[in-house]
Amino acid sequence: MRRLLAAAVVETWSELGWLGHFAGFDNQAHPVFAVADFPIGWPDGKLASAAGRRRRPTAGRPRSSSPADDRTDRARHMRHAPAAILLAATFALALALALAPVAADARTFDEFQVFDGRVAEPGNIDFNQHLNLGRRGRSDDGAPRNGMLLTTEIGYATTPWHEVALLLPVAREFSGDVFGGGFKLRNSFVVPGAENRPFAYGFDVELRHQSTRFSDTNWGLTLRPILDFRSGPWQLILNPQVEFPIGRGGPVFSPAVRGVRQVAERAWIGLEHYMDFGRVNRIEATAAQAHQVFVTTDFRLGQTLGLHLGLGHGLTHASDRWAGKVILSFDF
Repeated sequence: MRRLLAAAVVETWSELGWLGHFAGFDNQAHPVFAVADFPIGWPDGKLASAAGRRRRPTAGRPRSSSPADDRTDRARHMRHAPAAILLAATFALALALALAPVAADARTFDEFQVFDGRVAEPGNIDFNQHLNLGRRGRSDDGAPRNGMLLTTEIGYATTPWHEVALLLPVAREFSGDVFGGGFKLRNSFVVPGAENRPFAYGFDVELRHQSTRFSDTNWGLTLRPILDFRSGPWQLILNPQVEFPIGRGGPVFSPAVRGVRQVAERAWIGLEHYMDFGRVNRIEATAAQAHQVFVTTDFRLGQTLGLHLGLGHGLTHASDRWAGKVILSFDF
């Protein structure tokens, strides 16, 4: 049985108002915390969890108390220590940036991510920490509009063809306030073994509930087809997604495309293009459309840790002038 050296937890507190008269969503309090726990040592020769509980020995394998076996056991677990340390450092950096006094317009920032046809192994948990930074230039009154979005994503694969993920964003408003961005619940349906197919496909259904500081409506639904083409070291991914704001406005066409080339055993470079053409029945003029292009690189650090970096630039006035993103993924 594999022992985990890190525990990732999401905590949230809610204040909805009086029992007989709940406040509107914008006036409710929903702070969200992403917490990482790490064991500090092995007292008495046993691995202690962050909560102070001790793991039971594997059934049928009595634990040896000899010093040599203890040293071997400790060395085996310490091989995962660099990944745990990197995860802790990323958490600390992300939380420090979230508390830094930076101004932002949270409604202009969202996740920049292209989805391929892969899901985790059934029964496995995926933990992803997203950090998006953006600069939108200057508004009409000359005030700079900068922003940051921190999103915690926890996914669980139920079958080889289905995965469910919960996303909890936290943003920084231009006034300096830090606030939670509701939640997103994504269900992914894909063909199994996408990494071994020249063509794979799938479909995402994503339900969100966020305040109007994030979107025009509190509730929304995104339908995201997935087309994944592979040939040798090359990969092309298309996400022609359509967003449906519930209760207001019409569906919005916002496709994304990603081209990737593997340049080393554990390294990839890529180019991504995110588009927002406006409502399906009323496509915006080119100047009013959003077109964001990213140069990306991906690294696989060991068997369980992945790192994605991207730097993007807007092609139109409606796009972010500059945007950066970091995605740290950890497979349990």
